[in-house]
Amino acid sequence: MKIDIVIPYAPKDDYTLQSCINSLTKVRERGNVYIISKENPNIQTEIEYNWIDEAIFPFTKQSIVELNNIIPEDRSGWYLQQLLKLFCYTQAQISDTFLVLDSDVIFLNEVSFTVEGKLAYNYSSEYTSDYFSCMSKLNSFFERSVSKSGICHHMIFEKKY
Repeated sequence: MKIDIVIPYAPKDDYTLQSCINSLTKVRERGNVYIISKENPNIQTEIEYNWIDEAIFPFTKQSIVELNNIIPEDRSGWYLQQLLKLFCYTQAQISDTFLVLDSDVIFLNEVSFTVEGKLAYNYSSEYTSDYFSCMSKLNSFFERSVSKSGICHHMIFEKKY
């Protein structure tokens, strides 16, 4: 199974992007690689990548601040990155199963995202109270029920879900 890889990128991660992309040689199921950013980073890498202009998405850093005045302008980039991760499935060229990866993640060892033909989802033990506060605002019944967290630096998505 080939899994496309999508990397939202902002210039603050200039120092890691090339290493991040080059480290994708260690991903066994690597399909096409896509970088989503405001401008094409035009970097030389061992792996060919495709650029997706973030301007094609229906939101910007500025619109995020304008729509929700409690989001500080200096945090709007983080919110933009999360929206790009969640909306990149709308791009037809991206395969039905894809990995979203932060641009500062560098794989040091070979990694596989399938086990016995099934997708292997990542988790962490991270606990950030702000995430749970946000969850409870979305639905008052949400509560932490296990010691594991879905907050991690990469996640596999399937378009059908």
